[in-house]
Amino acid sequence: MFGPVPGSELAEIFNELGCELANASASGELVGMAPLDPSTGPLCLAIDGEIFPPGTEKTWSHYPGDCCCYLWPVAWTRPMLNPEGRLVELNRLANGDNGEEVLPYSVPAEKWLRANPRTAKVILGDDIGNEFLGKTIPGLPPLPPLTLKMAAERWDALVAEPVRKYEQLSAEGAALYKLRDDPGMLSASIEKFEGCIELLDFAISGYRELGKRGILDGIWHPPWGAPFKQLAIIYEKQGRIADAVWVCACAQKAGWGGDWDRRIPKLKRKLSSLGGSA
Repeated sequence: MFGPVPGSELAEIFNELGCELANASASGELVGMAPLDPSTGPLCLAIDGEIFPPGTEKTWSHYPGDCCCYLWPVAWTRPMLNPEGRLVELNRLANGDNGEEVLPYSVPAEKWLRANPRTAKVILGDDIGNEFLGKTIPGLPPLPPLTLKMAAERWDALVAEPVRKYEQLSAEGAALYKLRDDPGMLSASIEKFEGCIELLDFAISGYRELGKRGILDGIWHPPWGAPFKQLAIIYEKQGRIADAVWVCACAQKAGWGGDWDRRIPKLKRKLSSLGGSA
């Protein structure tokens, strides 16, 4: 655990700052804040600058990905008097297309994102990023740019929701499979895993966008397709070898990680020995 030594002068300063923050949060309006950098999620950025009543506590978490937004006293973002009695604007760090810069709190997240188009497309993905930036698509009439809130809502529906639903079905299927010897549990787990198949392409697309988060020039590594492997194993045990081959082939084609290069030939050999074909 890191922090100042208890009882030290630095510890007293930290304690005073914590008390000031708590008092300011309870007595004044709060504003949603999000780090202005490529690793920040669209949903966090969408609440940047939104005003909340005094005493509001952050009870939400923007999932999937790391939720990094927080609530900050509005009074601490407005110009303050310096020791010489002059009003000075308070600033925060931002990290976009051209590296770090210092921006006043008064600069909206949406304005910063539009000024950093490469970062915008890392955060929102190419398609939604282009719509947010108002880039025209060949063959289609020009459309007005999306607002940041609209872009975040679209991102949530197209990127985050399929991943959330896939992970929920995958976890439920795995839990039910552990109880497979109980009546009805095996068929219930199969139903959950087959639900993952329906989300196969949408979820991998979502993971791909999430994997690029915070990486302007990086390599994305696909997630392991555990529910597809498990479903193939179940089908194989049930004698549904052709179905097992199909599941593995679909997962491999969509780009899910797995031992498909070994598993598919093995299943095909087994199917061939039984006189069938994939």
